[in-house]
Amino acid sequence: MTIGSWPIWVGLFALITVLGIPFMKKTRHRVPPGHKDTSIHEKPLFKAASLCIGVGLVFLILLSTQ
Repeated sequence: MTIGSWPIWVGLFALITVLGIPFMKKTRHRVPPGHKDTSIHEKPLFKAASLCIGVGLVFLILLSTQ
């Protein structure tokens, strides 16, 4: 399947880039690590939710272009 519309490619690239940031970027600790460290970007649930949302959006985009 080929997608000929360039805005779709730009959108897919932006989506992959934005959803990839939580997986590649480690946030700096503003407080010393310990029991009060609650950075959401390092939590596995946030990463799993980002992945599920990203995969869902990609499938919706691919289904809408058929």
